Amino acid sequence: MADLPPRLRSALGVALVGAVALAVGPLLPVVSPPTSPGFTSGPLLFITGLLPVAVAVAFALRGRTLATGGALIVAALFAPGRAFADAQLAADSSQAARPELVTPNLLTVLHGSIGLWLLVAGHLLTLIAGVLAIGYGGQAEREPEPAFVQSADEADEYAPPRPNSRQGPIFLGLALGILTAVGLLAAPFASADPSLVAHDVLDSAPWALAGGVLIALAVPVASTIAMAAIDPVAVRGWLFAAAAVALAVALPSVLSGLLVDGLNPSAGPYVAVLGALCLIGMALPNRNATSPVGEADETELVLPGQHRLHRVAGVAGLVAGLAALLGAFTPLYVLPADIPPAESFAGRPLIPAGLLIGLLGAAMFVPRWAASVRPVLAVAWTAVVVAGLDAVDTTLTATQITGVGVGFGSWVTVVAIVAALVAACCAGIAGGVERDDVDLTEVRPRFTAALGPVAAGALLAIGAFGLPVLRAPDLVEPGLWSNFRIESWGLLIGLIAVLAAVVLAPFCRPARGAALLAGAAGVLLVRTLEMPLTSARAAGSSAGPGVWLALAGLVAMIVGAAWLGLSDRTPTPARRPHRPNPNRGRSTAAK
Repeated sequence: MADLPPRLRSALGVALVGAVALAVGPLLPVVSPPTSPGFTSGPLLFITGLLPVAVAVAFALRGRTLATGGALIVAALFAPGRAFADAQLAADSSQAARPELVTPNLLTVLHGSIGLWLLVAGHLLTLIAGVLAIGYGGQAEREPEPAFVQSADEADEYAPPRPNSRQGPIFLGLALGILTAVGLLAAPFASADPSLVAHDVLDSAPWALAGGVLIALAVPVASTIAMAAIDPVAVRGWLFAAAAVALAVALPSVLSGLLVDGLNPSAGPYVAVLGALCLIGMALPNRNATSPVGEADETELVLPGQHRLHRVAGVAGLVAGLAALLGAFTPLYVLPADIPPAESFAGRPLIPAGLLIGLLGAAMFVPRWAASVRPVLAVAWTAVVVAGLDAVDTTLTATQITGVGVGFGSWVTVVAIVAALVAACCAGIAGGVERDDVDLTEVRPRFTAALGPVAAGALLAIGAFGLPVLRAPDLVEPGLWSNFRIESWGLLIGLIAVLAAVVLAPFCRPARGAALLAGAAGVLLVRTLEMPLTSARAAGSSAGPGVWLALAGLVAMIVGAAWLGLSDRTPTPARRPHRPNPNRGRSTAAK
């Protein structure tokens, strides 16, 4: 630790003081009059308060300056959001939903106390430490090229890095960051206690809303910067610290749902924990990769092989398809004996969604099809989310009736959504691996190719997901602009996927861009079929504007995909030959 630069040592000292405040604060009264937490959370909060800075200390003890600075900067990225979230306890503790710190009483007005101010001070000190650590976060600087290059191997070693050579790790970091952020944005638990109202972040009170959004944004920012802009030595500091803070935020919610009376677990914190564990797995040293001299290269992130990723994506796609079909044909909820059985139509859109992703998953096992199908799967998986969250929303609404339970169909629907997400992540990583192995320097954006139909498809998609596909006298459909519910999250995810495909397609090779648009067309197809499959759920129903816009957008995407696929007659860029570098893995002195 003595080898650290003076400013970084000062930053680490400030961070240690802040960590002690974050660890001790929950052990003291956080509100006045004092109120006990919902469970014995002191030991957990003490550990999670120290955990992010403990990552920096561990790297400092090993003399890893860049990793230490990166860990401090990551902790600082989360500090403003965590401070805002804690400040909600002082503004209105009844809206904070923090049973690990306080169980509010509706008859008592609570105010902030010494424990809360220690927490806020700890976040402020963590932010200051991160500011002091700027400049030691691991921004990559290439070694200067020697004046005389003796051989072709040396010239290859000192050549500028190939463009897009980090795309695979960047997309992997972004995907895992988004996965973790989605979990942190969701409701921390389900509550039957009127004094502990559980909302997702976007429905929370102002201070909790601001804090939750800042925390969720910090995860993909940290994971993406870690893989894109920093020296490989510092990657692990950034990723371990991001995972540590995510666990510090999510684990109290997990235990609250399990241990506090009146609360039940929610999927959000578990998704966040899963994402954090994946970040840790990505940060672990690769012990299998060896250099020519037989030493493990601990600074390089090695992605799985493309064919293996295709197979995993195929398995996940098949699982998602099978689970979606089971969800469509099995009860979403179970009625008590005194309530007459009623047919549920909410699961029917899972039929086309399950068939779509299942067929794409099967195609991933055909080697000559897999690379072409992969972009379709990377977009079309959201069809399962669009249909699945509709079914989940219906189940949660039904279970508000006393005696109604969750049916087998709802559980397998959740499995389908998770499996579809896994398939999408594997497809995205496989795309990154493919881009790393292909020379993309000659690829030019195809802005003019299919510009008209694709732009029209994007505008039509906004209406397709924003407007109802079904109209009935007594039916109020969830939407994006009003009546925002759980189903609305599926609509939002589907819209984002379609718009992302439209934006990315011109920057891809024509065949891959056409495949992205084909995936967007698959999502719009499932949205279109929702009306005929569910029209019987309401008397006097008719097609809403959303179904016609979805159908028109589907046609526009198909035309755009065909036009883009035929816009370029040049052969596919050749794979970049890999030449082994005998100097890789040697120390500077050996060179």
